[in-house]
Amino acid sequence: MHEVAVGGAYFSGHLPTQRDFKTIGDELMRRLAAGQLDPMVEEVIDFAAIPDALGRLRRREVSGKIVARMPVA
Repeated sequence: MHEVAVGGAYFSGHLPTQRDFKTIGDELMRRLAAGQLDPMVEEVIDFAAIPDALGRLRRREVSGKIVARMPVA
């Protein structure tokens, strides 16, 4: 789902679409928690490694997703 569709639904104030997106989001989270979805995370990195990871993504050296662990405040 693209963020433009979600943003458009919320900015337009169209309640039926907002409810549909909530239902979809709830179901996706339920399936993820149940281990029924594979988010294709290839690597978890520290915040400082983001520039290098972006370069590898740009060069298409990564097939899955890279998740950055944010520092605790």
